[in-house]
Amino acid sequence: MITLIQKQEIIMAALNGKSQRAIAKEFRIGRNTIRRYMKQYYASREKLLATSTHTEDVPLLIQQVVEKPKYDTSSRTKTKLTPEVMQKI
Repeated sequence: MITLIQKQEIIMAALNGKSQRAIAKEFRIGRNTIRRYMKQYYASREKLLATSTHTEDVPLLIQQVVEKPKYDTSSRTKTKLTPEVMQKI
């Protein structure tokens, strides 16, 4: 499992011009994972640039990308472990 620090290192390596193949080999993860991290980074970058007057704020962008996801679980219905559920499992 990739830690938040490793995710930050992956993004920084890609921004510094390291190839996805080299990063994948170094961290022993798939290139699709690297692409996903970079896609999240660039989406956050566009959002930040659209709402901010700063032209480049790389540390803030990377922090937003590597933070743990915030899920809204308030609308979920609770499910009990019943014999029917056990049977499906």
